[in-house]
This record gives sequence, C-alpha cells and structure tokens, in this order.
Amino acid sequence: PVPKLRWRKVDGLMPSKVGFSTQSPTLTLPELSFDDEGIYECEAYNSEGSDTYHGRIIVHAQPEWLQVMSDSEVEISSELNWNCIAAGKPRPTVRWIRNGLFLITQDRVIVNGGHLKISNLALEDSGMYQCVAENKHGTIYSSAELRVQVQAPDFRLNPVRKLIPAARGGQVVIECRPRAAPKPILFWSRGTELLTNNSRYYIVAFHKA
Repeated sequence: PVPKLRWRKVDGLMPSKVGFSTQSPTLTLPELSFDDEGIYECEAYNSEGSDTYHGRIIVHAQPEWLQVMSDSEVEISSELNWNCIAAGKPRPTVRWIRNGLFLITQDRVIVNGGHLKISNLALEDSGMYQCVAENKHGTIYSSAELRVQVQAPDFRLNPVRKLIPAARGGQVVIECRPRAAPKPILFWSRGTELLTNNSRYYIVAFHKA
C-alpha cells in the first residue's frame, strides 16, 4: 500500500511552527532560527513495514551588531575603551579601522577582537573609527568619532561663588570645579596661606573635566 509519512526532530522537540507539514512529503520550517538546528527524521510506513531517513539542518546568519561604540570626547592622557560585539554564524571576526587604516596592537594601542583600548591618549588619536564585523555571509560597519580634548583650566562654566553665607560654629562647603583637560592640580589658599587638611579644613578632590 502507499506509505504514510511522518516527520520528527531526533535531538529535540519539533518546532510548533511546522504545523501539519509533519505528515506531508515536504517539511516546511518558516522564519528559520538557530533553535531549528538539529537532526530531522522522515519515516515512511505501511502495513508491510517502515523505513527512515535523516537529515541535518545547520543555520547560518550574516553578522548583526549587538553592541557598538558611540562618538566620544575624552581628555588627553586618559584611556579609551571601546567595544563592538556582533552576532552571526559562523562567528564574525571584528577588526578596527582609524581614518581608513586597519589598527593592530602596537605601542599604546591594544586590539583584542571586538575590544579596542588606547592608553595615554594623544591629540593624534583623534579621528573617525570603524569596527568591521564579517563572516562568509556578509560584512557590516559601525562608525564613531573620537575627539581628544586639551583645555587650560577654565572657571567660566563653574565659577566659584563669590559670597557664601555661613553660621558661626557651622560648616561651609566651597566647590572648585574648573573645566580642564588633562585634569588639573587644584590648590586652595586663604590670603597668602596655602591650605592643607587639618582639624578645620578638609580638601576633597572631586574635579570633573
């Protein structure tokens, strides 16, 4: 007699999206995902017996970004850490480009797959950067600009208050927060006296560039 057909997934549950095609000559898997990978078996059977055949599905995908860097303004002499993470199958390789030239690990630059580290930033590190993820199914790019800042101390954005009322026997806090890059060294004085930490004065460094 004409055999009937039956499909099953040998190494897991049959995806529910296949619907009634489990009894048809053609198994259809719409919107393929990595969960659909595995070994599938087609069984033909009638009153005289049965026979089976196995086939494996391996799902590949072109790269897509999971994490990318963004435009950054960083003070000179500091450290930059950027990450680019891409998904895909086969696993994509990630490379880095600065102003059109591929970066390699040397001197202050460390390239480790999707991680880029530049220590002791200099003005010449400024520019356009790209991370490139690629496998045999495609190539994708992500771009960002790095601006290395150099600025002499400037109090215009955060001026020190000229008059601070205080109660006798109380406590007063005076903030000194100039904008500068690299981070400046701060000194406090009262008249001609250079102030240091003691029982009455407490100097805390909380400067932000």
